[in-house]
Amino acid sequence: MPISLTQTLRKFNRLRLLRRQARRAQQSGELHDYARWVAQYDTLDDMARARLLERAARLSARPLISVLMPVHDPEPAWLDEAIRSVRAQLYDHWELCIADDASSDPRVRNVLARHAAADPLRIRIGWRARNGHISVASNTALDMARGDYIALLDHDDRLPEHALLCVAETLARFPHAQVLYSDEDKLNVDGNRCEPYFKSDWNLELFRSQNMVSHLGVYRTGLARAVGGFSPGLEGAQDYDLALRCVEVIEPGQIVHIPHVLYHWRMHPRSTASGGAAKPYAHLAGCRALEAHFRRLGIACDVESEPAGWYRCTYRSPNPPPRVLVVVADSAGPRRLKTCIESLHRQTYAAMDIVIAHASSDVTLPDACNRAIASSEADVVALIDSRCRLHAPDALESLVARACLPEAGAIGVKLLSTRGRIVGNAQLLGAGGAYVALASQTRAHRGGYFGRARLPQHVSALGEGCVVVRAEHLRKVGWVDASYRDMDAAIVDFTFRLNAYGRRNHWVPTVEATIVSRHWSARRIAAIDAARVAGRWRFAELRDAHYNDNLGPSGRFHYASPPRVSLARPWFEPG
Repeated sequence: MPISLTQTLRKFNRLRLLRRQARRAQQSGELHDYARWVAQYDTLDDMARARLLERAARLSARPLISVLMPVHDPEPAWLDEAIRSVRAQLYDHWELCIADDASSDPRVRNVLARHAAADPLRIRIGWRARNGHISVASNTALDMARGDYIALLDHDDRLPEHALLCVAETLARFPHAQVLYSDEDKLNVDGNRCEPYFKSDWNLELFRSQNMVSHLGVYRTGLARAVGGFSPGLEGAQDYDLALRCVEVIEPGQIVHIPHVLYHWRMHPRSTASGGAAKPYAHLAGCRALEAHFRRLGIACDVESEPAGWYRCTYRSPNPPPRVLVVVADSAGPRRLKTCIESLHRQTYAAMDIVIAHASSDVTLPDACNRAIASSEADVVALIDSRCRLHAPDALESLVARACLPEAGAIGVKLLSTRGRIVGNAQLLGAGGAYVALASQTRAHRGGYFGRARLPQHVSALGEGCVVVRAEHLRKVGWVDASYRDMDAAIVDFTFRLNAYGRRNHWVPTVEATIVSRHWSARRIAAIDAARVAGRWRFAELRDAHYNDNLGPSGRFHYASPPRVSLARPWFEPG
């Protein structure tokens, strides 16, 4: 086929796919076009700006926020935009601490000097005589800071004019906060906003795979200084390293996510906004920062780089390995059961016993699983549906290692249909009044929205297929609820209850399993039990902290239309 015709067909199919995605998104109250979403929900007019200024004037607490900006030979026009974006802030109690790291371009010095002369009380510049690279320059800026909090801004990026107001309002509502971070997007070559990252609330496992704090990152100044500031030798990952060291010494409740886009990250060939290939040294530095993080915590973990610029953290199993009871819930008859058992026998994890749980006229399948567990002295339990087949021979070993982490709850896998698309088992709670699979229908090999279909992460609940949990958690939380006839609803109910005990469920998409769809007769039972568990825990009223209020209810990471937060009021106030 001629190349021109092939390219035409590809373009046609791509446009057709985009139109179909847009139609589906619109049907579920979502938008697929970010430019349209920005125009409708994230653009200030004069009236909105006046209301925000009124809110700024009403603030009872007005902390000084020191914006740190290390500078070294940026494009002068972009530097000018960055500084202007700070000067345009609707919250005016800020200072801009600039450390010029011996820039060689005289135009850079002119831009800096002009702005400092225009606002000498709030814009201060430290002129470094020698180039020390970004960590040293950032420490120079940190030394200059007089504020209660520092905010990090690169020399070619921009803040929206309401950014520091949102930070100040959040600090007034959460005065205990030590680290804050916001959503972010990027600026393309034309200066237009694109590629928004609407983030999860604090999610330690996801953070260990990517620097989700990154932009806009705000830290209590005393905390940043107490952990030693920015580390020379980790250039390119100095912000990630700072965040890692900070979160190690504070409580999770002191980390607050602001669900607004408060940072515009510029894409250009020298920026990692354009991809990890722009600064390969930065990714290697990130791996070293993570390795040091695990050493400080005494956690045995191997860190590898992912091609897309993420990190893969593989926890090591305890020695000696814990005894595992694999309970196979027989939900589909002997043929499926045989295939499931064969896949388990291919597992390299040796310290395991396999039992089969059968339902009967007076015993539900969840009850049969409970009985099997109660009669065992195993340390760890794996609940596996007989329709499920694990792919990798080391899958169970990987899951057990995570289950043995101190605060781990239940551990789940990426559950795929026979067509190779995600159908579970991480659950987005509250969608459609009940719950749906997160990243549903994403192809197995795709990373999904900012890696959410690829990277290990905390989730509120897990569903059927394959769930691994320490036996002590089952006894403490109260077993799997035997009143459910459907295992999926029973597992969602159980894993959701783990949250109340301070346990964090892990979804591990790097571990894959295929599940055969259930018989049509079982779907009605599943729907009834799904409604029961959703009603029991009032999922329809729930805000799932592992999603984002700017994303739609389908679980596919389209943009909510309208979003559940608005600039018309502080994000933490109910609508």
